[in-house]
Order: sequence, then C-alpha cells, then structure tokens
Amino acid sequence: MKTLKNILIFSVFNSMFMISSCSGILSDIMCPPVKKPNDLKPINWKEYNDVNTVYWNLFDRCKDVNWGLEGDSVKIFGFIVQFKYQVIKVTGFSISDKVNVTSKDRWIDISCFEKKTINKLQLLFDSIDLTKKCYIKGILYFNEMPTQNCCSATPGILINEENDIYFEN
Repeated sequence: MKTLKNILIFSVFNSMFMISSCSGILSDIMCPPVKKPNDLKPINWKEYNDVNTVYWNLFDRCKDVNWGLEGDSVKIFGFIVQFKYQVIKVTGFSISDKVNVTSKDRWIDISCFEKKTINKLQLLFDSIDLTKKCYIKGILYFNEMPTQNCCSATPGILINEENDIYFEN
C-alpha cells in the first residue's frame, strides 16, 4: 500500500514536471508565432514607410512584441481607409496601402487626442480629397488584442500636431 502511494505521488509530480516543462511548447501550439511575409523590408525609422512594412515588422504575439519601441517616432504613408457608411474622423481612423481594403489587407489605426489639433485636422479632412496618398509622422503604440488562448498586438500611431499629417498634391 505504501509503495502504491509512493508510485502515485511520483506520478503526480512527474506529470506536473512534464506539463511545466512543455508549457512553452503548448503555448506555441495554442498561440503560434506570427508568420511574416518573406519579402518583408525592415522599417527605415528616418524615412516614410509603407503600411505593410510597418505593420508586419511590428505586429506579433504580445509575448514577442518589442515593447521598447512604444513611444518612438515612426513615419508612414498610405491611404485613409474608407469603410462603407463611415464618416472619417480625425480622432480615430485607419491607413492602408489601398483606399478600398478587404479583410486580407492590413491597416494601422491612427489616433489623435489633442483638441486643438483635432479641430484643425477635421477642417482639413472635410475639405480635401481623402483618396489622395497621405503621410503621417507620429508616436508608436501597440493595441493588445487578447483572445482565449493568445494575445497579439497591432501597431498604432498617435498624432499630436497638425503638421504630423499631410496629403499628396
């Protein structure tokens, strides 16, 4: 009886050890690493980058995101995403490499919280052709998107001044 009890205790501890040692493997199965495009260029932090370059270099599982980049300045160019029936507001819009996006396309959220800047930019948005290419300089942040088994983080950009965005002529 004592031997059976010892075997049972050993089995429980052995199982716990195996589960804890495999937890990294299990987490990679439940939340696999992000597959990035093969032709991905690195971000040029001094120049303007296309949306896909910024998105795919920064989008990752929460545990793999380079959180040290949050707060850095980033430059991006693309087109304001115009979803059906949506009025474009400066406080929150998205930018993509295309004007009309599908679920397969990637976009980056752009936010602005400075009231003075919002008012000036909204006047610009209301008076310009929003299908023109735009250039945005802003501060990088990440949007965490937890799910039941995984957490991913997408890049976002915060603009603070009216000079942080301009449109191609």
